[in-house]
Amino acid sequence: MAVNETVLAFVLGGTAPGAAGGVGTVRSWSTETEFPLPGGKREVRPDGVWQAPEIGVPVLMVEVDRSTMARPARP
Repeated sequence: MAVNETVLAFVLGGTAPGAAGGVGTVRSWSTETEFPLPGGKREVRPDGVWQAPEIGVPVLMVEVDRSTMARPARP
């Protein structure tokens, strides 16, 4: 649920007086997307990935749970 709340915070924006409005849409996010690191020896799997090149954000990786999840088993 924390990942959903994080995505909504980006999309909806702040609620305090004078807070910035939201950016992007829910469709501009993906979750648990695997990215190989240069050299191919390791990959990262952030909780959320936001891509909005139309506003200058080619990719933003968001880790919500501070890497406390176990890595999935390899087949």
